[in-house]
Amino acid sequence: STAVAWTPPLNQWYEFRFTIYSDNVLKVGFYDITGALLTSATVTDTTYTSFDRILIAGGYNLYIDDLKVE
Repeated sequence: STAVAWTPPLNQWYEFRFTIYSDNVLKVGFYDITGALLTSATVTDTTYTSFDRILIAGGYNLYIDDLKVE
């Protein structure tokens, strides 16, 4: 995998999507309020096939507008 350097936008809404595909590919993408991709990272890992919890961390008060798990 390749590390992706990224500084999240301050005082702006952004969205992230974390996807686990059936071929062991894990992908996370971050999008601005218009839906434009800000950055993404993809890795293949056979260790994880599902997830059962979500952690939101950041050292600041975070406000969640919408949380959707499919």
